[in-house]
Amino acid sequence: MYFGELAVAERDGHRRVARSLFGLAAAGALLLASLVGATPRAMAGTVAVDCLGADGMVFSQCTGPEIATDADIPTTLTDTWYIVTGVIDHVGSVSISGNVRIVLANGASLTITGDAGEAGIGVPAGSQLTITSGTGTPVGSLTVTGGDSAAGIGGDDGGDAGTIVIYGGTIDATGGSGGAGIGGGASGNAGPVTIEAATVTATGGAGAPAIGPGDGGDASTIIMDSGVLTAIAGSGSQSLLGTVTSGVQIGSLDAVTNHHYVDVVRDMPRLSGKTSCP
Repeated sequence: MYFGELAVAERDGHRRVARSLFGLAAAGALLLASLVGATPRAMAGTVAVDCLGADGMVFSQCTGPEIATDADIPTTLTDTWYIVTGVIDHVGSVSISGNVRIVLANGASLTITGDAGEAGIGVPAGSQLTITSGTGTPVGSLTVTGGDSAAGIGGDDGGDAGTIVIYGGTIDATGGSGGAGIGGGASGNAGPVTIEAATVTATGGAGAPAIGPGDGGDASTIIMDSGVLTAIAGSGSQSLLGTVTSGVQIGSLDAVTNHHYVDVVRDMPRLSGKTSCP
C-alpha cells in the first residue's frame, strides 16, 4: 500500500471512530430525556415514593427495592425500605433482620401465609418493623397469617417479638394457636407496638391476645395514637395484653370474657408537612 493510500485509510478510520462516539452520545441523550418526568427510580429494581410518617408527617421519596410480584419477595428482609407495588399472594414465612421498613404503595395488596411454627412476618427480638403506606388512595393493604403456635406479625413458636410500628395502611394480622395476632409466638414475649393513622384488625390464636405476648409470654407496651383498631382475642385470653396508651377513651374491657375489642378514632392526623426520608 502506498503512502497516499495509508493516509486515506487513516482518515476513514478517524471518521468511523467519530461517528461511533457521536452515536453513543446521542443514545445517552435520548436515555436522559426519557427519564425526565418519569416516576423517580434510583436504579433498576428500585422505586421512590412518598409515605406516611409519625405525627402526620410525610416522608419524602423513600427509596428501596420494589416488590411488584411474588418473585420479588426475599426470604429475609434486611435493613432498608421495601416498596410493595403489586397485588401479591405469598405462601411462606418472611423474616426481618435489623430495622426494616415496608411501604404499601397506593393500590398495593400483599397477603402472606406463614409456615408451620413461623410467624407470617417474623420480627425477632432486637429488630424493628415499620409498616406504612402511600399518601393517596386506594390505601395499600397487608394481610398476614401466622403458622401454628406463631404470631401473625412478630415471634415464631416460642419466640419473642421485636418492635412493631404501623404508620399507615390497612393491616390484618392473625396468629396461629397460642400466637398473638401482633406480638409474641406461643410462650414468647411481646415487644412494643405502636399504631398511628392505620386501620388494623388483629386476631389472636387460642389462648393468645390480639396484640401482646403469646400464650404464656410477658407483655409490653401498646400505643394506639390514631386510626381504627379491631382486636379479637383467642379463647381464654384478652384482646389487648400490655400497658395500653391511647389518644382517645378506650372504654371498658373485661380481661377474660370480653374477647372482642374495638377502638375507633374518628380523626386521623392531618398531613402536617414533608420531611426527609429517615
